[in-house]
Amino acid sequence: MTNAAPLIIDLPYPPSVNKIWRSASALSQKRVYLAPSYLHWKKHADALLMSTRGWMVRKIAGPFSIDIDLCPPPKQQRGDLDNRIKAVLDFLQRCTVIANDKDCQRLVAQWVEKSAAPQGCRVTLRPAPLTVNRILRTAAERLEAAE
Repeated sequence: MTNAAPLIIDLPYPPSVNKIWRSASALSQKRVYLAPSYLHWKKHADALLMSTRGWMVRKIAGPFSIDIDLCPPPKQQRGDLDNRIKAVLDFLQRCTVIANDKDCQRLVAQWVEKSAAPQGCRVTLRPAPLTVNRILRTAAERLEAAE
């Protein structure tokens, strides 16, 4: 994806990072597993992603910037804004919309009205612009790998 329009994806309101993992302890072992509510959110997010037009051909392979607009459902408390980001980035990586969430160069997250995030979360992705430092760093990494 190069100087094209941003990729906009609507997702359901993400769970808090505090509610993604659960643990159960048996007599001899402790087991950690994904919370059922998180698995449900991922299925709903998968369905919404599949309805996004053109997302399969507009993936971002390298550095990117992301805007995350959030609107909690009625009767649900907002909670901490930063706790909602991890689920979104992990989802985008799992679906290969982005190659790796560590490539995030700029992140803006904000609370918005329902009209701005009708499903609860609107993600706007753009490739990060090339910088001289990034070009030089990539060239140096390639030289190192070739040695």
